[in-house]
Amino acid sequence: MRQPRRKPKQKRETQHIFDLTIKYLLHETNPANTVSLINALFEKQYAYDSPVSFAKTENVRKHGKSLALFHADTIVSVADDHFAIEFQTSGNRIIGLRIFEYGFTSALDRKRVSDNGDIIEMV
Repeated sequence: MRQPRRKPKQKRETQHIFDLTIKYLLHETNPANTVSLINALFEKQYAYDSPVSFAKTENVRKHGKSLALFHADTIVSVADDHFAIEFQTSGNRIIGLRIFEYGFTSALDRKRVSDNGDIIEMV
């Protein structure tokens, strides 16, 4: 049986450096630049002085019978709207599913439940 081909260590290191660099730039840039990026990517019209924040991107989830660390690239909030951004340096056939999972996990973290439990609001 043929063994799966492994990525060279150097390529993984380059991808990790790219990942850290792009996240650093996004988090450390002027918030107006982040708003501009969100406006362009998601066809929005937020004012450049809109509040910007970044949600936590690490969660623990059940994976089979064990727990696994689930890590999204970036979840950006602009004016109380939330956007998942994933930076990819190589192809990934299930990226759409991963983005959905990031968004869903983030919404679970921010859910609001009414006092009587009848209403669950996921934002």
